[in-house]
Amino acid sequence: VSQSRYMAVKAFYVSGAYSIDQKWRIENVDWWRDEQLTMVEMQKALEAYTKAQPDVVFTHDAPHMLSAALLEACCITRPDNRSFGGPTPNNTNLLCDEMFKAWKPKIWLFGHWHVSWVFRHFYYGTYFRCLDCNEIVDLNKIIDECYV
Repeated sequence: VSQSRYMAVKAFYVSGAYSIDQKWRIENVDWWRDEQLTMVEMQKALEAYTKAQPDVVFTHDAPHMLSAALLEACCITRPDNRSFGGPTPNNTNLLCDEMFKAWKPKIWLFGHWHVSWVFRHFYYGTYFRCLDCNEIVDLNKIIDECYV
């Protein structure tokens, strides 16, 4: 793969996620009230995303449509995660759903779930990858795999 392929890849980033454990956290120490985008910010992000039509997406949380599978993956290594209940829709993961409906990127990388997990959307071909804490991946290698 030539270097020019990597230079031509368009990326898009959206911050934020809902903390399911916020009742055990301390505000402004390890939890922040504005951890998710506002409704106005989300609308602007969706508009910018739709216009950009990126190849690679970086978000903190995943689309809600992946939540059930991610919860199962998390509970394999940490069964106590079931105590938080089932997948919970929130502003951030629902925004990610809307983004995916608007445009199907080749690659979507995210964290938040604290598990190493890969899913390739069968119909659209999008490569979803959750990164565990401190996990490092070679984005160029992923791009090579997804553009074959």
